[in-house]
Amino acid sequence: MANLFADGVEINIEDGHWRLYNTDGANSLSPFFDTLRGTGLMQYVPKFAEARGLPGTVLASDYIKAVVVGFDEQHKRWLLGLHLLVKDEEKPRFVELVRWPVGEDQEAATNSHQAGRILAEYIGAPLKLFGAKKTPLAQADGTKRPGVTGPLQPHHRVDIDPQRIKLKVDQSTRKRRPCASCRRQVYSALSSARRGAVSSSRMYATSNCAIPRCTSP
Repeated sequence: MANLFADGVEINIEDGHWRLYNTDGANSLSPFFDTLRGTGLMQYVPKFAEARGLPGTVLASDYIKAVVVGFDEQHKRWLLGLHLLVKDEEKPRFVELVRWPVGEDQEAATNSHQAGRILAEYIGAPLKLFGAKKTPLAQADGTKRPGVTGPLQPHHRVDIDPQRIKLKVDQSTRKRRPCASCRRQVYSALSSARRGAVSSSRMYATSNCAIPRCTSP
């Protein structure tokens, strides 16, 4: 399971689905883009299709020549999209799925590559990288290997069992999807817990949400 946040968009990867949600407003509780691993189909809402010139609300992965991830030097942001060819007489074109905030943020680099790699696997398309910026990544033995990584930040270590956090989340969110603000913080806590470092205060995101103590509207 992975939940990655970009510029106004949440990427949810869970139970074989690769989904896109808006962090606010329409399609914040239901995805505007969804593909299930192995089906060879991508489903999306009409507004998404209209904005990107896509046919209907379902597209077969046969039309996808590649999943594309990279750093847009002109606009200084990380992008993830599809190399699409619907008609043989046309040239392939880039269809943007997700953009990250402006800046050469290493967390955005890591998240874009992770999301792109999984999407390519799910729809059976090659992964293409452009303008990739690589940063040395430390291995367990202290040596360096090429890769993309996020910045190291000082933190206060408190060991909490990840299953304990997951149980609290499952109990709280069984009936409906929590708000975007809560999802962002809860999954951040889960991710930190798997690395063995998370503050117990981050287990609750922020009393209309499905998560206790949430104050999001």
